[in-house]
Amino acid sequence: LAAFISDLKAGGVWQDTVIYIFSEFGRTNYEGGGQGTGHGAGGGHLVIGGSVRGGGNDLLVGDLPSFNDFMNNEATKVAVDFRNVYAEIFAWMG
Repeated sequence: LAAFISDLKAGGVWQDTVIYIFSEFGRTNYEGGGQGTGHGAGGGHLVIGGSVRGGGNDLLVGDLPSFNDFMNNEATKVAVDFRNVYAEIFAWMG
């Protein structure tokens, strides 16, 4: 990813680039049959680009998952629908 970003910057297109990475699943808080955590619903999103504005010094947009919700529901909740992120990116693209 670092090499790709370096190439985009060298090519003068970094300010016009958005890279969106997200996971379609989170993890449960209990051990599954394979002795690891099972698949849950809420996953992470990462948006990178020269014109992307983060949520401050920590670059977090939105709230962290609630530890209490995680413990009570056995899996992280979906807080951001990937379609909303796509809609924002498409709006930015015009």
